This record gives sequence, structure tokens and C-alpha cells, in this order.
Amino acid sequence: MNLLTNRFSTKRGTFSVGYAADTSARNRDYPGWIYTHYGSNGLGYPLSLEITASDLNAISNSSTIRRLSHTFNARIDYPSEAHPVPSPDGMRVVFQSNWTNRGGNFRGTDAYVIDLRNLLPFNYDFELGTSDFNSTWTVSSSNQVWRSSSAGDGSPYGMRMKSISGGGLVQSTLSNAVSTVGFTNIQVQYAIATFGLTGSHKVYLDWYDGTTWTSAADTVGLLGGWDTRTVNLPAGAAGKSGFKIRFRIDGTSSSEYANIDRVKVIAQ
Repeated sequence: MNLLTNRFSTKRGTFSVGYAADTSARNRDYPGWIYTHYGSNGLGYPLSLEITASDLNAISNSSTIRRLSHTFNARIDYPSEAHPVPSPDGMRVVFQSNWTNRGGNFRGTDAYVIDLRNLLPFNYDFELGTSDFNSTWTVSSSNQVWRSSSAGDGSPYGMRMKSISGGGLVQSTLSNAVSTVGFTNIQVQYAIATFGLTGSHKVYLDWYDGTTWTSAADTVGLLGGWDTRTVNLPAGAAGKSGFKIRFRIDGTSSSEYANIDRVKVIAQ
């Protein structure tokens, strides 16, 4: 899919998918994608009346396009268009539809939500209770890592990781493997805020392929507030039935700590 020309290439040739009616990129925590509604472009245009997500990382060459939903919407003017808008994390899309002019005046619109969260290999926001947290994460010590009611990003709960005075191992590891079999382009996304980190002290993200732990190309030092990180893992993270992640902090004072929330494993 070439986003500059709206032309789609297959083994049978290149053809137009028509022109987009509405486009939104309000998915600030899932950068690199835009959400588009294609209008009624007529026969021969495969994306007519569909909502899609398109990858901007290869805009000048070829781009992945995800077909999310048909709108069944009949348009007569701008207010009657579907107007899809993604949530900040890109995992839900709200749009309107009059269901092919159901009300007879093109104004009988209803709101619909496309929910993509269950398609993620892993999605965790720490809101399901302490027992769920304890069964999901294996921590080095409950005195250093715990589910906290003051560690959430926009919601009450998150994971607090506090360094040990004098230094020592502080980490939190997924208890059960998350299969990436059948997926490609594995990403880990998480929200993080750090406090008191000094010098070279950081928070680290590691990933596990079922045999070996590898440090991801992402370390976080002292931040001024919350930051959402999206980390692209190498090709070796795909196709693994034993895939796991873990977080580590290497501070040497109990005043050095991190809050982590909204942890996702994203894949195609």
C-alpha cells in the first residue's frame, strides 16, 4: 500500500483503493500508524466504506494496511461521515454510522467501537487486583516490587519498582510465557515514570526467547514525567512459544524507583 498514491500492489498488479474520507492520528501512545475511513468509492475499490490502520514507517515505499471494519454508513455531507478516532493506545476506534440511512434522513447515527485489545499477545494494566498481579508477575522481592495504588498512568494502579539501599537485584518477570508463534514484528510498549535515579542508574527491559535472556535496546534514566515507550524487538523474538519480558532497576538507594503501567506485547 503506497499512502502517497492510494495504490495497492499485489502479485496481480497495482490498483487504486480509492480516496480517504477521514483520517486520524490521535493514537499518541501508538505512534507510526494512522486510522482512515474510505468513503463509498464504488465498485472496483476494495476498501470502500472500510476503516483501516496504515503503517507510516514506510510511507514512500510500501506500507502495511490493517482492515478493521466496514462502516455500513451512507454519506451525504461531512457531518454524516464515519469520522473514526482511535484511543491514545490505538487499541480501540470509535466511529459513527447511520447503518445505510436507517433513519431515512441520514442523521440516525449511532456510535460504535472497534476493540482490538484481545488481539494483542499480551495486554496488562495492573487494575485486576493483587492476586492477579501475583500470578502474572514473578518479582525478586515483594518489598521492592509491588502493585501500587499510586503508580498508575491515568488510572489508579501500576507496578512500583524500588531500588535496594546499597544495590542489589530488583526485577519483575512475566510468570507465564506469551506465545509469539504466528506473529511478526514484535514490539513491547509500556508507560514508565522514574524518580530519584542518579548517575548511570537506569531501568532495563529484557526479553526471553525460551532459552536466553537478551537486553532490549531500551534503557530509561531519570524522567520528568510519564513516558510511553515502544520498543521494536529483533526478528528472533517472533515465533517463540516461550517468549517473556522482564523489567530491572539498578539503583542503589531506596529513593530511586520507577512506576510502570500499561504493558503490552504488540505484533503483526
